[in-house]
Amino acid sequence: MAEEDLEKDLILIGVSGLADKLQEDVKECISDFIDAGMKVWIVTGDKDSTAYSIGHDCGILSEQRETLRLGMTNESDDAQKLMDQIINESSENKDLMISGTTLSKLIETVESVKDLNKR
Repeated sequence: MAEEDLEKDLILIGVSGLADKLQEDVKECISDFIDAGMKVWIVTGDKDSTAYSIGHDCGILSEQRETLRLGMTNESDDAQKLMDQIINESSENKDLMISGTTLSKLIETVESVKDLNKR
């Protein structure tokens, strides 16, 4: 995917970078964002286990909700099956964690469908 296709029609609201130790009150701040209805994601190059741990440490992932982990435990090549799983298993009571490889498969599938619709 070309770089110019990635950053298209975006509205940047905010960016936060975390390295090593979390700053004070990060968990409370993120909790306030979530309580206000904001969608909060972690985008990281860390190993899945590190991302999972950081997700809990900063409050994006919750002990009160189940975490649906796609691509970490089930490397399916079927993007439609992955999308169906996200739709069928995601809810307000679940957190979603997607590996980079799986996310790439989903993006490629969406782009393919968009290309077919343009024809």
